[in-house]
Amino acid sequence: AAPTRRRRVARHMAGTVTGIVSPVRGKANSNPWERPSTASRATTGITAEDASGGGDDGTPAPPWAKLAAPAAGVGESGVPSLQEILCGWLARHLHAIEDLEHLPPHLSMLVRESIQRDRSLLKEESDLVVWLAAVFDGGDCTRLSLRWAAALTDDALRGIGSRPEWSRTLLSLDLAYCDAITDAGVCSIAEGIRGLEALTLAGCRRCGDGAAAAIGLHLHRLRALNMELLPGLTDAGGQAVARGCGGRLEELLLGGCSKITSVTTALVADHGGTTLRRLGLGGLRDLCDPDCEDIGRCGNLEWLELRACGRISDNGIRFVGMLAARQAKARAQWEAAGGVATGDGVSPPPTLTHLDLGGLTRLSDVGLEKLLVRAVHLQTLDLRGCSRLSPDGLARAILGMGVDGVPTTVAVEPPLHELRRLTLAACPAATPELKARIDIVRPALQVVG
Repeated sequence: AAPTRRRRVARHMAGTVTGIVSPVRGKANSNPWERPSTASRATTGITAEDASGGGDDGTPAPPWAKLAAPAAGVGESGVPSLQEILCGWLARHLHAIEDLEHLPPHLSMLVRESIQRDRSLLKEESDLVVWLAAVFDGGDCTRLSLRWAAALTDDALRGIGSRPEWSRTLLSLDLAYCDAITDAGVCSIAEGIRGLEALTLAGCRRCGDGAAAAIGLHLHRLRALNMELLPGLTDAGGQAVARGCGGRLEELLLGGCSKITSVTTALVADHGGTTLRRLGLGGLRDLCDPDCEDIGRCGNLEWLELRACGRISDNGIRFVGMLAARQAKARAQWEAAGGVATGDGVSPPPTLTHLDLGGLTRLSDVGLEKLLVRAVHLQTLDLRGCSRLSPDGLARAILGMGVDGVPTTVAVEPPLHELRRLTLAACPAATPELKARIDIVRPALQVVG
């Protein structure tokens, strides 16, 4: 009787909604952690880029820097329609529906988009069961995102791994901020999803070395791994990941894992130095200048985050500059040869294009200038909170001239000609005079802060 009543409720609500408001298209995804969803990705959908979240500059931002839950969607006028309100209610009470297929397709899509925006709506295990049933019964079986799903437990995770259509084909899995899952849950599913290429465990605070050991033991095909904000992750777990997955990893994010030390960075460089393209080490308190030498051994880095690593000074940044100089030399040789293909037959040699040095209070004018002379291919640079920099020093490094406009070099054009975005929030050197000079000399450069 209960299932029949639920179906009647679902049909009644569907009739009520469609009788008052005409069907509408799905709205853009307002979740700051994910890209806009489409009908084809209504139940699933996460790319390797999505796995690391999204920052205000279009590049992945560390979860430990922004932990606000996603906001609910509203209509184009800024006020939710009655249809959207009712679909939002259904998203919070999926147990009253039993099956999303009982709703008309356009309403089912709106409910799914509500959950895509905010999976913290899945607070009850019964809601999660309905949602997973909708996911399993259709859609892409290669990508699954359950980010913010508060009801996801180890048992539910085992259920995902037990379904052969998923365990055999799943390539990308996002479990970020699923607070209830533990090492045991990750261990139970890892063996069954050996083909996984992208995994996100950011903010799963009950996971640590046990989960890392299972990842290193079974997931040898991983290309992208996000383990940010795991207080239980130590060098033992970092060693397991580096040894087990390092040969294929292209992206490794460990920001906010406060127990990680130089042991892990050395192992990452040893085992992933030739494959890593993106490396996030923000907030690692023990990271210091000698560790930057290990980072410099990762010759293919394109994206590097060292935000809030307060012990790093000019001496450490020097190794980053040396890495960028080697990359620039290889790129120049490639271009001088007419763009002759190198290793893979298509792409030019990689160069460092994104660098986050926010919060490095020991970085001086001299250190920054020497770095930027070498890192000529930078496109985004974050210097927020670098309190030791001066307006003149920053102007020399970015513009090749002082704040007064007097050139300090004989260069035909300003340095960093590829730079598109510069973040100077909470940076004392970012005076109005400096910003005005940047607007004159580099009008296309976007300055934030």
